[in-house]
Amino acid sequence: VPRSNKPDDGWAPVTFKQLANAVNHVAHIVARDVKPTSADPFPTLGYVGPNDVRYAIVMLACVKAGCQGFFISPRNSVEGQLRLLKATNCANLWYAESFRSIVQLWIDQREMTAKIVPSAEEWLGSEGKPFPYDRPFEEARFEPLCVLHTSGSTGFPKPIVVRQGSMA
Repeated sequence: VPRSNKPDDGWAPVTFKQLANAVNHVAHIVARDVKPTSADPFPTLGYVGPNDVRYAIVMLACVKAGCQGFFISPRNSVEGQLRLLKATNCANLWYAESFRSIVQLWIDQREMTAKIVPSAEEWLGSEGKPFPYDRPFEEARFEPLCVLHTSGSTGFPKPIVVRQGSMA
């Protein structure tokens, strides 16, 4: 992964063990804090942050915990974002500290639980206890991998659910 947003800083290695531990650690948090807050079969956890490994961690943790990660563009208008949050029934929003001012505009107008997430390095350094995932592919292939959204170039952005089977 990039060491910073400056190309001259180079790259830092991330092992599969680090990623697996981070995913398990975050899956336990999602299962505890997000999953029980909704009657939806796959509750939505919104996330916005810098382009780093936390997106992969949140996506995989949500899959393991039976939720769907909704990845938000910070370039959406406030009204467009509020419509997306409503359309996805998003009641939980996680964000990186550097996105606080953008997120504040959304949470000022929509009631939801908002939480600042730790750095990628902190998550990658976690020692998560295993969080089993035992869904057979034939069932899980139609379940959400994540939620993205259209650009909104022809109106307001609309959510797009990407299914786990599309990764296969």
